Amino acid sequence: MRNDPLVHVLMTTYNGQDYVEEQIDSILNQTYRQLHLTISDDSSSDNTLNILKRYQAKFTNITIMTNQKRIGYVKNFEQLLNHIQGEYFALSDQDDIWDRDKIEKMMNSMVAHEKSNPNVPIMVHSDLRMIDKDGKELNLSYSKFRNYHFKSSKDIATLVSRGGVMGNTILMNNFLRKLVLPFDKNVVHHDYWIALVNELKGHRISLKEALVSYRIHDKNTSNKIDLFNKKRSKQTHQALPYRDNNRYEILKGVIKRYAISNEDKRSIVIFLRYLRAQNGWLQHYPKMLKEGFFSGSNHYKYLVRFAKASIRVNYHRKMDAL
Repeated sequence: MRNDPLVHVLMTTYNGQDYVEEQIDSILNQTYRQLHLTISDDSSSDNTLNILKRYQAKFTNITIMTNQKRIGYVKNFEQLLNHIQGEYFALSDQDDIWDRDKIEKMMNSMVAHEKSNPNVPIMVHSDLRMIDKDGKELNLSYSKFRNYHFKSSKDIATLVSRGGVMGNTILMNNFLRKLVLPFDKNVVHHDYWIALVNELKGHRISLKEALVSYRIHDKNTSNKIDLFNKKRSKQTHQALPYRDNNRYEILKGVIKRYAISNEDKRSIVIFLRYLRAQNGWLQHYPKMLKEGFFSGSNHYKYLVRFAKASIRVNYHRKMDAL
C-alpha cells in the first residue's frame, strides 16, 4: 500500500449550483487517493450550499465552511489557506473538470523536485483545455490560445507582467503557503500573487499538459465567454498593457516585504517606472522589450499601442496649449 502524503484541495464557491457537482466528482475520482476537500461557500443564495451538505454527509473527506457575508473569492482563498494546516495544497474553482490523474501527475513532479530541493517553496501548475457551459471543447490549450510561454528557468518578466498561471491548476507546498500569507491588500487575482511570490522566492514547475477542463461561461468571475471570441480579440485589448489590477501597488509592496535579488529588483523597478509614467510611454518600450515584458509574436502590437498612446498625449497637449 502506498504511503502518499495528504493533499488538501481548497475550493471556493458562490452560486455555483450549475456545475459544482461535476467539479466535486472529478476531485473525488482522482487516481491520487490521499485527498481532503475543504470547500468555503461565500454566502451563496442558490442551491449550492444544499448540494455541498449532501456531499459532506456522504463523504468523510469533505469539510464545508460557510461565510455569513460575502468576502469575494480572493479573500475566500486566503481564508482557506490560513485555516487549513498541512503539507500540500491544490486550489480548485467551482465549475471546472479535473483530469483523473491531475493530482497524481502534479504530486509526482512536486515530490521528485523536493528530493533535491528540500525546504524550498514550490509551485506546480499546468495548461488547461477550454470547454463551454455544456462541456463542449473550445480549445485544446489555454496557454497557446492566450500566447502564454513560461521559461523552464526563472521568468520574472512574464510573471510580473502577463502572469498566466491559472489558480485552478496550482499545487503548492507548505513552504509557499506560509510565504504568500497574508495576501497583499491590493491583490485582485490570487493566482497572480501566488505565482509572483513563488517566482521571486521559490521554484516553479510548469507542466505543458492540459490537466483541467476550464469551463468558460457567462458567470465566470474572470474570462467570460465573449472574451474568447477570436473575432472580437482585436477590439478588446486596445489599452496599454498591464496598467490595471493594482500592479503598481502590489509590486511596490513586494519589494518592501521580501528580500529579493538585485537582478529581480532591477527588473521590477523598470516595470514600475512604466506603470507610473503618465506620458512618454514610447520611450519605455525598448527597455520593456529587452527585459522580456513583451515577448513572442505580440511585441509589435504593443509597439503600436505605445505609439498611439504617445500620439494621443502629444495631441491633447497641443490642443490644451491653444
